[in-house]
Amino acid sequence: MAGSGDVDCFRTLRVLRKHLEKDMNYGHNMAINMCLGFLFLGSGAYTFGQSKTAIAALLCSIYPHFPSTPSDNKYHLQAMRHLYVLALQTRLLQVKDVETGESVQVPLKVSYHPSTGLPSETVTTPAIVNQIDKVTTISLKDPRFYEAEIHNLTQATCIFLV
Repeated sequence: MAGSGDVDCFRTLRVLRKHLEKDMNYGHNMAINMCLGFLFLGSGAYTFGQSKTAIAALLCSIYPHFPSTPSDNKYHLQAMRHLYVLALQTRLLQVKDVETGESVQVPLKVSYHPSTGLPSETVTTPAIVNQIDKVTTISLKDPRFYEAEIHNLTQATCIFLV
């Protein structure tokens, strides 16, 4: 659900907050607010990666339990909760014009690794791709621009320049 902005999940968090309102302590408040932040990561442009490093960073950010007061650092180091940033993975595909630097709407063909069983899809940028780590090739075929193709996609190559 991270980065999805799912309305039903948001409603569930609101209901949870209402139920805990009487017995709410600092840790409950922190946990619910972190959940809300995770739900809307980068306005939907990010999600959590599934690598071992990403999972370890995410666990360190919420481990072992949340404090009961703002000054309670016995188990939860405040600086550790920001390690979730190391687990982030982009989902945004964006095309920018080299001359103007502005985003351009163009159709892209996104191909996934055969083992995923996902069919190729055509998206218009800017676009959110849910499983960007499973993408093998992104192709730009638009008569207004030169044809371009990116293989072995990494997070650093999620922006086409045309």
